Amino acid sequence: MSAETNILGAIALSSRRTMPTCIAEGVKPTWFTDHQQRKAYIRCVDLFATGHPIDSYTLASDELEESIILRWIEDTPTATNILSYIEALRLEHKVRSTKQKAELAMDIMVGVTEDTIDQAISDIRALWLEREEKATKQTIYETGVELLREWADPNEGDHLSWPIAKMDREIGPITDELIYIAGRESVGKTALALQMCVCLAHAGVKTSIASMESSQRRITPRLMAMMLNEDILPYKYKKRSESDYKDMEARWAVAKDLLISVEERGMTMTELYAWAQGEKAKGSQLIIVDNMKHIRTDRKYSSTVEQFRDMSARIKFMRDDLGLPVVMLHHLNKQMDVSWSDDIRRDTDILLLMTENEDRTVPADSKSRFPGEFWVDIDVAKNRDGRSSMTILLEYMKQVQTFRGEHEVSQDGLM
Repeated sequence: MSAETNILGAIALSSRRTMPTCIAEGVKPTWFTDHQQRKAYIRCVDLFATGHPIDSYTLASDELEESIILRWIEDTPTATNILSYIEALRLEHKVRSTKQKAELAMDIMVGVTEDTIDQAISDIRALWLEREEKATKQTIYETGVELLREWADPNEGDHLSWPIAKMDREIGPITDELIYIAGRESVGKTALALQMCVCLAHAGVKTSIASMESSQRRITPRLMAMMLNEDILPYKYKKRSESDYKDMEARWAVAKDLLISVEERGMTMTELYAWAQGEKAKGSQLIIVDNMKHIRTDRKYSSTVEQFRDMSARIKFMRDDLGLPVVMLHHLNKQMDVSWSDDIRRDTDILLLMTENEDRTVPADSKSRFPGEFWVDIDVAKNRDGRSSMTILLEYMKQVQTFRGEHEVSQDGLM
């Protein structure tokens, strides 16, 4: 069996295991020489990107009978060998490509003369280097003018807003940065990320969350509290009347077309990369991962530091490939610094450290029914393209899972 057949058989046998690996390893349809198999692989990518199942039935078409796909599955030793199949296919593709270039080089040399030899050499060099330059490459001056005009026009440029006006003013808009939001437990990392998603959804921007720590059933009550500006706990603990629940259900209709996608399964870095590519294909403009600690390992490491150093680099590469802003939620250690690896500081564009402001926080008082006040300092430890070494003070209203800036008034739970 060929490497092409083995790959397609492995995908049809276990797409959840194999498709993320194929995408992460850069397998392209052009690597397949057989016309049917090339079309089958393109269909696999399309099905995976749209979240549809992949098996012998879904891959079958007018050009490809299901019985053929079943033979691929039967003849494939095991889906766990997918990397070996990919390496074999990559080698076959390189060999074919090298032969084609050698043949083209020979064609260029046919009939060469003393007058044309230099041009022939130049053409052959270009052929092997495979340089692809833009047809209309801008000068530095032209790029500068384009940027100034984008900055001058609030409707131009591709940027997103933070959920709190104060953060926009101090940090600047979000473009394609890799952002780490790090904090201790219960300081509000997830709530801040969800508030980002809700605010962007109201602006017509779709966002995607890889929630590896909390299920959608745990996230949804937070969104309900935030979007409806109401404490959800009395509803959860059955302390409301039947009419209250019906009224709440009617109000919750605002979430019917909410532009937020939640993936609640655990993932390795390879699977996370493939999922993010699929979310981008479905229109997402912001990727959030909650949180880094819960990304499953798919490699062996000599230490935790090495593990997170490698993961940090792969997350940066994922952001580079996506061309979208990526927000990673992370933990602070006991020294109130980024856990596990200093490499995160190097790889990230924006690093926000969230800690409780104990001087401003006032504990709740059950006797007087005072809900208390919880204040959070967001230290901008790094901001590659803007201001840093500053602290943004925010109030975290836990009952409605919403942050607001000092002296700023929230509307419907959002800024």
